[in-house]
Amino acid sequence: AHIPVTLQGVVDRCIQANGAMGLSQDTPLFGAFAGARFLRIADGPDEVHLRTAAQIELKRQRYSPLAGLGKYPVDRKAVFRRSTDPVSREGQARLRDIKSRL
Repeated sequence: AHIPVTLQGVVDRCIQANGAMGLSQDTPLFGAFAGARFLRIADGPDEVHLRTAAQIELKRQRYSPLAGLGKYPVDRKAVFRRSTDPVSREGQARLRDIKSRL
């Protein structure tokens, strides 16, 4: 999913750098842009690829040795968890236990 998007972005930047000449027949950029766009269409919807990659990653994280450290409290004010969010007391105790075994 990332290669077709990256390719189209690179070709688009090249066209922008060349100005009107980037769309002329003097350079192969317009053909490259059309090919990159066709590649994106043939590759399928980006959202499907990203969702599939997320599902695979979440499945892998279930079996991570860090999965047992506990849950983070949900902060409804922020969309994403920050590294400064507190870890539960139970999670801190488990982390100390893991560190002591190393």
